[in-house]
Amino acid sequence: SNGSEDSLLTSHNVFIDEFGVLYVFGASGYGGAPLFTGGALMFDVNTDPWNPIYLGKFDNYYLHDGYARNNILYGGAVNNGFLVVLDVTIKTSPQVLGTKVTPNQFTHNCWLSDDGNTVFTTDEVSGAYIAAYDIRNLANITELNKLRSLPGTGVIPHNVHVKDDFLITSYYTRGAHVVDAEYPDLMIEVGYYDTSPLFSSTGYHGAWGAYPFLPSGVILITDMEEGLYTLTFDNKRGTRLKGYVIDSLTGVPIVQADIELLVKSKSIKSDVNGEFKYGFEAAGWDTLVVSKFCYQSRTVPFQFVTGNYDTLTIALLPAGFGLEEKNIASFSLFPN
Repeated sequence: SNGSEDSLLTSHNVFIDEFGVLYVFGASGYGGAPLFTGGALMFDVNTDPWNPIYLGKFDNYYLHDGYARNNILYGGAVNNGFLVVLDVTIKTSPQVLGTKVTPNQFTHNCWLSDDGNTVFTTDEVSGAYIAAYDIRNLANITELNKLRSLPGTGVIPHNVHVKDDFLITSYYTRGAHVVDAEYPDLMIEVGYYDTSPLFSSTGYHGAWGAYPFLPSGVILITDMEEGLYTLTFDNKRGTRLKGYVIDSLTGVPIVQADIELLVKSKSIKSDVNGEFKYGFEAAGWDTLVVSKFCYQSRTVPFQFVTGNYDTLTIALLPAGFGLEEKNIASFSLFPN
């Protein structure tokens, strides 16, 4: 500014929070100068934007990207393979509040949900996941769900952003990727637009950035080979089902029950709590066939409704269950 040149030669990314604090991630010095590893530099750009005021730094390890809100910084420690959460209230002395290793251990970026309860991360490697973490207890950051687009193809996620509980992600050769994350324990892909039809699903080509925060709602996609795309999305929600499989006589959960969705040709199993979950981008009827060795199978019709997260309990009778024929005037059957 004012004809002078500062000493920041390079950086990977920047973020400005609601207080006008600029965070510079992966700045020059990483891998070279001994005084800074490329973590996060913090500047006040609110007082005088033309003359940023240095406030402090986090220098424990390299941060590739980050997001800040309410003096809490969420950083992608890409070389360490984990998400880190920092208290940066005192900029000269940031404090680590918690860390969490991400699924592919190459934590590229992260973004906070609108309600502040969930952080979403990307790992910038072939076949990687977008992951959702419950951060309400920073001493025990818990993975809620992870989602991989086009499994087996090796497509690479880049940057995830959150708007109105949708995740908008630049996905390299898959273009723009939209996920309904209203319920982060069951994320659902609800749309995408391929900006790189000439490239295969692997490699660092195509969509580099996706920006969803324009007042118009238009999404800007920057494609490294094809240029700028402007997209719209109808904000359509997915459909969800949470089911429980139990023993009809005892109410005890049935573990590893088989659930077949006939229309969607999907097979899932119940977990240790007898629970199963399924999400889908389109509404409609399906038929669930629920079975388990030593139990009588059941066929249950179910309607998936857009925007709903429905709950269904399916009780199975033990195989061979019945009433012995006797000369009795009456009987009662409980709990059936």
